Amino acid sequence: MIAESWPAGRDRAGRELTVVATDDAATDDDSGGETWTRVPCRKYWLLTDTGNAPSQPARHLTTLCGGDKWEVFAEVDRQSQVFAYGGNSVYSQDRSSSRVSIGLNPVRWVEISQSSV
Repeated sequence: MIAESWPAGRDRAGRELTVVATDDAATDDDSGGETWTRVPCRKYWLLTDTGNAPSQPARHLTTLCGGDKWEVFAEVDRQSQVFAYGGNSVYSQDRSSSRVSIGLNPVRWVEISQSSV
């Protein structure tokens, strides 16, 4: 089931690109030490609208799982055709964050950054 959808412009062949998020089964998070928590996950996909032509398979971009101590985000910049995702620690003395940017036309790594305080 599609939870979110972002238009991402057109590819070089003029086909409409869309990034969609689907809800995935929850996973166990043991980062809290002794207690296990079920955290929701989302899978992110790049779809190409081929009109009446045979459909192209969806391209898996990433899977993100949040949690009690990790907050995640995902966004699409339609103009620059970039999908960005990442997260940051919450309620922790060891503050850290990460961000990954993926170009969508063509699909490629644009930026990977991590920080820790």
